[in-house]
This record gives sequence, structure tokens and C-alpha cells, in this order.
Amino acid sequence: WVRFKSRLINKLIMHRLDKIVVVSKARMDSLIKEYNLMPEKLILINNSVDMNRFADVKDKNGLKQEIGISKDEKVIGMVGRFVYEKAYDIFLTSAHKISKRIPNSKFLIIGDGKERHGLEALASSLGIRKQVIFLGERQDIPQLISLFDVAVLSSRIESFPVVLLEYMAASKPIVATNVGGNTEIIMNGENGYI
Repeated sequence: WVRFKSRLINKLIMHRLDKIVVVSKARMDSLIKEYNLMPEKLILINNSVDMNRFADVKDKNGLKQEIGISKDEKVIGMVGRFVYEKAYDIFLTSAHKISKRIPNSKFLIIGDGKERHGLEALASSLGIRKQVIFLGERQDIPQLISLFDVAVLSSRIESFPVVLLEYMAASKPIVATNVGGNTEIIMNGENGYI
């Protein structure tokens, strides 16, 4: 019902607007198709991040110790809200498979939301609860991303995700799903994997 109302309202106002700013080519294409908009009405301005926030991260070992990760463990992490669209269930299912191949791996999940309890239950049912660290909402995102050996975005839906830019600013290898503007940021096999 909420999506239906939103689409109806968008349909009523989109054609009355002079210009619409979008953050990805994928979103631009979807608006043109979904609302039959003229391309000239849309302006593309991609998201960005402050690179300086990721430049001077120190004391990784202290932070690892604080959150329960030993020096020899591999860290696979993801940052985002705990909502269906972010597909943490896919992340955890993949974590289960990875943990069999890389027993000394930890899966760091930064964020919070309405799906948290269900995700914790899923991690338990997969037998990986001890390897998964749910950190909740944090303000030290650059420092936490610096701990990742691999950064992940398993979303079902995206536009132009800032978190991928943050992963890149921290010089982390990235694995992301083939949705929305992810392929505008990640060139498969060059600066990450789709």
C-alpha cells in the first residue's frame, strides 16, 4: 500500500516538476521508463564521500581487540540498515559457505534496524552466530571499514550507494550485487566484483 501510494503521488507530481535530480544512471533510466519522463527533465549528480575521513585511520589492532576479532582472523564486513532491501539474509547465507572454506573468518555487520532479531536468529540457525558480530549503529565507520579484508554490499535494490564509495575510499576489495547503480561504481574484475 505504501509503495502504491508513493507511486501514485510521484506520477501526479513528476510531470509538473521542471527538473529532477537523480543520483545514478540506473535511477534515471527507471524514472524515464516508469513515469514516461523526458530525459531532459533529469539531472544526474552522483553521490560522493569525504575522502579525508578515510585517510588517517589508526590503531586497528586496538579496535579489533575491542570488538572481539583476533589479529589472524579474516574480516568480511557490511555496513547498512537492517531492512529487506539490503539483503543481509544473503550476506549471512554466503557467510555460512565462506566459514566452511575459511574457518578463521569473522563477519562484521555494522548497522541496525527492524530485521536485527531475525538476522541474529538466522545466524544462529546457520551455525555461525559465534563468527558474526552485530555491532549496531556506530559513528566510527571509517575505522570499522579499515578492519575489513573484504567489503560487501548484498542489496536487492540500490540507487548509487554511498557505502560502496566509502569502501573504495578505504581501499577495500568489494563484492556487490548486480543491482541499481552498483555497476556504475564497480567495474567487475577491475575495482571489485559484481
